[in-house]
Amino acid sequence: FATAIVEDVRRDIEKKIEMANHGVAAPDVRVARAIMLYADYALRMPQQALVMGRADPLQHFDHELNDNVIADIKQGVAEGIFKVGSIEAGKLFLVGSVRMLILRLAREKDVQVASELCLEICTLLLCCLGMQRDDAIQITHCAHTNQLRQNSCDLPKKV
Repeated sequence: FATAIVEDVRRDIEKKIEMANHGVAAPDVRVARAIMLYADYALRMPQQALVMGRADPLQHFDHELNDNVIADIKQGVAEGIFKVGSIEAGKLFLVGSVRMLILRLAREKDVQVASELCLEICTLLLCCLGMQRDDAIQITHCAHTNQLRQNSCDLPKKV
């Protein structure tokens, strides 16, 4: 039962990511928007996010729900935006880090702290994938602003 719930939640978030990224070709923007949508979910639905983060039955990283992140990493590497030793390492790093971010944000009560943490972690993840910090900050802030424009969370814009 828990497996089905977690998979349904992830499918729902992945659909939102696909909608948010519709027409967006840049893999770094796509990754940042995905991170923001997972963060938004954790902030809006903390109990469900804790269940998803703790009991995620999809810990095997070969699940189809990771196909989009794999495609974005592959594209980013092909375009020279991301610089990872292997696609597998990039996938494990990104999926695992976002899972930890979800768990942390689901426990955060201070909206300003959550906003700052979300922006910094997204920037850090893009940097760890090989982007320059200034570029990662710009992409992260654009993704955050886009998320706010979608009106799905009430995080402040300033970090």
